[in-house]
Amino acid sequence: MKKIVNIGIVGFGIVGEGVYRLIKNNADTIALRSGIEIKIKTICDLKTAEIKEKITGINITDKWSDITGDSDIDIVVEVIGGISPAREIIIESLRKGKNVVTANKKLLAEDGAEILQTIVETGNSIGFEAAYKINCRYTERNNKLHSYPDGR
Repeated sequence: MKKIVNIGIVGFGIVGEGVYRLIKNNADTIALRSGIEIKIKTICDLKTAEIKEKITGINITDKWSDITGDSDIDIVVEVIGGISPAREIIIESLRKGKNVVTANKKLLAEDGAEILQTIVETGNSIGFEAAYKINCRYTERNNKLHSYPDGR
């Protein structure tokens, strides 16, 4: 029996849409190799009408609480950037039993201690390696590939 993992994406700009397409295009391969069926259940963004024109079969909302409050969502992907409401989305997601993935370096640098304390309290996890990987890709596009071990 396959395990199903439901994902909610908060933010549907370049990164959010890239996450959506990556999962959509590779879900069958991932399921075949891992036995885990990954489904994007809900996308949250302020441009709901525009997203609904592109995507069908997925809940589209402009309220991030529709994702954090959905007990069927296992993982929240936060890709809106900035500090607020990203911090609130991440902390609420963790407190409601969800794991989180983010590429938000600024938030992790400024409020990482609070987020890590929430992880200790809840036992959930956060993935943030992408914060470093996106930085490498960005500098590579500018022909300045550098490796920053601290994720700058």
